[in-house]
Amino acid sequence: MRLRQKLCVFLISIISLPTWQDDLRAADSKEEELRDAWSAEYLKLASETRIVSKSNSAEIALKNVPLMRWSNPVRGNGSTSGDFFVWTRKNQPVVVGTFFSYVSDGLPSMRRGAMAFHALVAEDFDV
Repeated sequence: MRLRQKLCVFLISIISLPTWQDDLRAADSKEEELRDAWSAEYLKLASETRIVSKSNSAEIALKNVPLMRWSNPVRGNGSTSGDFFVWTRKNQPVVVGTFFSYVSDGLPSMRRGAMAFHALVAEDFDV
């Protein structure tokens, strides 16, 4: 009999869960729309970035799809996020980089953008 009582309490919890999940889905949907808008901006910035080797004249091209979308749930209450890209030469990766944004300290209505790059080959590059 005790098992039945515990089972009833559990079932009641499951029944009341969908409205809570709907609220979360609505919030997640807005967050996802905002994240998608920033992702489009990161791709635009990556597309406008020209990486040139100082020692090799072969063209270095961006792969137009980010390898990864990332976020930092610890910094800025989870508002730090970015996309990770790769640039190739003759289909070989030569540079990876990320474009990201974060909420400015002291100005919660302002986001700052940043970027970072890493060479995968022993060459000097101009960005």
